[in-house]
Amino acid sequence: MFSAYAVTACSDFSNNTKVYMLGSSDDAVSVVDYFGMDKVLSIDDIKEKGIIMVSDDFISDNNFNIIMNMVESGSKVIFYKSSLDDNLAGLLDIDSRFQEDDSWIVFRNIGLKCFDGSSSTDLKYNYSSVLDRPERHFFMNFDNTGEYIPVLTHNNKTIVGTRKYGKGQIIICGLKLKGKLDTTPLMSEMVSFLLNL
Repeated sequence: MFSAYAVTACSDFSNNTKVYMLGSSDDAVSVVDYFGMDKVLSIDDIKEKGIIMVSDDFISDNNFNIIMNMVESGSKVIFYKSSLDDNLAGLLDIDSRFQEDDSWIVFRNIGLKCFDGSSSTDLKYNYSSVLDRPERHFFMNFDNTGEYIPVLTHNNKTIVGTRKYGKGQIIICGLKLKGKLDTTPLMSEMVSFLLNL
C-alpha cells in the first residue's frame, strides 16, 4: 500500500523539467500547450526524473513498472481521464472502479494552497473555449479509501487526487481539462500547483 501525505510544493521542479508522454489525449495536449511545455518526450526516452503524463487507455505491466520506478526516484506521474479504467485501478491498488459522471459544479479541497482565496462558485458553470459556451464538468471519479489526498470531489467521490510514492507523486486527474485551462484560472492554478510549474 502507498501512504497518504499532505500535498506540498516541490521546489526542484522547474520549467526545464523533462516531460514524458505515454499516449496522447486532448487533456494532456491542453496542459502541454497551456503551460508551454516545448520539450515533450516519448515514454521510451525516459532517463531522468520529470513529469510523466499518461493518457493511454491500456498500460502494459512493463510501462507501468518503468513509470513507477521513475516516480519512486522523484518523478511525478499524472494519469489523465482517458487512462482511467479497471486495469489502472488494479495496478494502483485502488479498491474502486472509475465511474464516469458530469456536473455543473465540483468541490475543491479548501485546505490546499492552490485554492487559497477561492470561492465555492469558482468551479461552477465553467466556460469552454472550445465550445464557446458554458459546459458541464465531465469526469471519472472513484471511491477514495484514504490513500489519496482529494483535490476535487463530487458526491463524496474523488475526481482529482494525489499521493506520495517514494520520493515522487502520483496524480489522478479524472477531470476533462480541454477548453477549461484558458478560461478557468482556478483550474490552471490547480494543475500548476500539482505539477509544480
